[in-house]
Amino acid sequence: MSNKTIEVLDSRSKTKALATKKDGTGISYVRGPNDMSSSGGQKNGKKVVLFTPKPLSGYRLDVHVPLPLLAISRILDKQGYEIKIISQHLQDNIEKEVLENCKDATCLGITSMTGNQILDGLEMAKTVKETYPNLPIIWGGWHSTLEPDQTIKNSNIDILVRGIGEETFTDVVHALDDGKDFSKVLGISYKRNGEVIHNLERPLGDINNYPALPFHLVDINKCTYNTEYGNRTVNYIASYGCPFRCTFCEVQVSTGQQWLMLDPEKIVDEIEYLVNNYGIDAIAFHDNEFLLYPKHTEAFCKELL
Repeated sequence: MSNKTIEVLDSRSKTKALATKKDGTGISYVRGPNDMSSSGGQKNGKKVVLFTPKPLSGYRLDVHVPLPLLAISRILDKQGYEIKIISQHLQDNIEKEVLENCKDATCLGITSMTGNQILDGLEMAKTVKETYPNLPIIWGGWHSTLEPDQTIKNSNIDILVRGIGEETFTDVVHALDDGKDFSKVLGISYKRNGEVIHNLERPLGDINNYPALPFHLVDINKCTYNTEYGNRTVNYIASYGCPFRCTFCEVQVSTGQQWLMLDPEKIVDEIEYLVNNYGIDAIAFHDNEFLLYPKHTEAFCKELL
């Protein structure tokens, strides 16, 4: 019986939990209905391209796992879509990668926080529109959620996904593939005959109903970094939102003071998958409030053990 030791770090509180997993061989992973493997079935011939702009100016690299893009890919991946995720630390010639993959894609999705990502993202959107003027470009992330009116006015952006995007982005892609209008797609903003339309917000659902994150869509070996807790650390998010109303914080705009948390078993399943398949030795939680409920935290720690 081999033992696996993993270190878990809450990136905000800097608290660490040390756990030992007894997994038999130390490398096996038991698949379940919510497993982290690829869709497994035949691809449906449809393709979506997703791009993460540079969050840092100059030549500084951000090597984190692109969790927002994995999140909006998880349903489409299970449905057989080909998902191409492009980021500065995953490929060499970013513009070439985007243009080559967009030629047969349903759409291009771009995520952006407020800051340098806007400039880099808009530059890429302009380049793609010049090459493929009819390709829909969908913008998501924090900035489009906080400033939808400002964002949708850009001539190179066709649709906005506001807030949590798993179901919303999936519905948009289906509407594009099926040639349907967007009037019934909740949580988006779009243009119709020159008019900007903001659809109603999408109610938040249970994130435990979503498929697991499709880590196989990116090269995890290019997303690890050294920390004081491990040589192969990766970032991870186990919850969305926060119940508080701090005036300086933007989270309430996206989740409306709700806190959505994965069950402890699902969190540990994903951690175990990363450990067993990629040799990850530390997890940096980037949640807004991972330690909010003591009973949930206790259940998570017991599941690790």
